[in-house]
Amino acid sequence: TPADCISLALSGSLFPWSKPSL
Repeated sequence: TPADCISLALSGSLFPWSKPSL
């Protein structure tokens, strides 16, 4: 569903940013 694509894109863009911060 479009919502799944959006959440996947959000998590995909958030994880690379949050991993270096941690």
